[in-house]
Amino acid sequence: MNYSQTIIDGQTITLPSTYISLLSQLKFKKEIAAEYGLSSQTFCNMLKRNNLKIRNHGYLTKREMYLIYSELGWPSQTMSS
Repeated sequence: MNYSQTIIDGQTITLPSTYISLLSQLKFKKEIAAEYGLSSQTFCNMLKRNNLKIRNHGYLTKREMYLIYSELGWPSQTMSS
C-alpha cells in the first residue's frame, strides 16, 4: 500500500494514498454522507452520537473532514477503487 502525507492544522499526517484523495477538496456534509451511503439526517445523527462538533453550514475544513473519517472510519467504497 502506498502512503502519502498531508498537512492538517500544521501537523503532517501520513495516510494511505487512497485516503489522501478524500481530503484533497473541500466538501459539504451531504457529500460525505453520500460517501457512506447515508442520508444527511442519519449522518448528522451519527456525528452527534460520536460527539463530533462540526459546523452546520458551508464547506467543511480539511481538519473537520479528517476528524469525521478518523472517527467514523474511511468509506469502504474508496478502499475498493
